[in-house]
Amino acid sequence: MQGLVAFHVYELTLKAGQRLNVVWDAPNRRLITADNLERVADRLGRETESDASTSIQSLFTGRLRLEEPLGRGAANRRWGEIQVQESGLIPGSEFPPVVPIMAEPGAFMALVPAEAALRATDSIRQKYAREMAWSPTACRCAWG
Repeated sequence: MQGLVAFHVYELTLKAGQRLNVVWDAPNRRLITADNLERVADRLGRETESDASTSIQSLFTGRLRLEEPLGRGAANRRWGEIQVQESGLIPGSEFPPVVPIMAEPGAFMALVPAEAALRATDSIRQKYAREMAWSPTACRCAWG
């Protein structure tokens, strides 16, 4: 992978023609996906939730094309083809689907999935109680 820039984003074209954004992790000499693999699996027509990892990993076979995006309207710069030796999840690499909007000492706003909203609110309340030595029962009206 000589010539790739550390922590730079490239595009990997999978067997199904799907393009996947990858980042060159130079210290570990590996490409890491920067895309949401569940969305990629959905676009490729996975059948069930457990199919996501399997359907993506099955596409990492043979020679895959690696390109560098040059910007809007410009053709990608072709780096060549790579042979994937190993693929899998990096332990601890999962992240919460949260989009922070504002984070200040006195206020915090974020977009979270509806299914996680109550857990997120409760987690914030518990952290505040821990850090401020505040009793959650002292403010029942605000937190329900």
